[in-house]
Amino acid sequence: MKTPFTAKPMTIERANEITNGIEAVLATPQLVGRQFKPISRTGASTRLEMAHALYIVTAQVFKSVSALPGRAAEFTAFARAVGSSLFHVLWLQPCLPDSELHLIAKLHEENKEFWTESLRLSEFAQNDGTMKLETIESFVLYLGTLNPDEVDYWPKVYQHIGLDCPIEISGSHT
Repeated sequence: MKTPFTAKPMTIERANEITNGIEAVLATPQLVGRQFKPISRTGASTRLEMAHALYIVTAQVFKSVSALPGRAAEFTAFARAVGSSLFHVLWLQPCLPDSELHLIAKLHEENKEFWTESLRLSEFAQNDGTMKLETIESFVLYLGTLNPDEVDYWPKVYQHIGLDCPIEISGSHT
């Protein structure tokens, strides 16, 4: 009997691990089928999990710089870079489930089936719901409505992105 998939809780530590994986994927030009990247290289199990990780890391950096005067410009640059990363891994050169990339990895560009499969994968990326996700810019505006020093900061962040706040984070000032 197959065990149902259980996602790991999205702790701040896990979000940082996935974000580091996303950075590594962006730094390497290894593509499958000319434009796709295996999601396993990021450490995430889904495209939505990649987005959640980027939101959480953005909230973490927002919280840490909010206590430091004069760091707004640095945070703005950071948030722009995160927004660019999100756009890149979800839409420009999308990270897709490894299982979706097996066929295209075996095909040559001269093969008509290659282009049919490439189109299918592009449509998969466009129609999996990630196109409807909040932009990092909008998420940062939301963060600006919160007080990072309040005990409910993390629960509100997690609720906003549609996740349960891990017990070790809720109520802490991490």
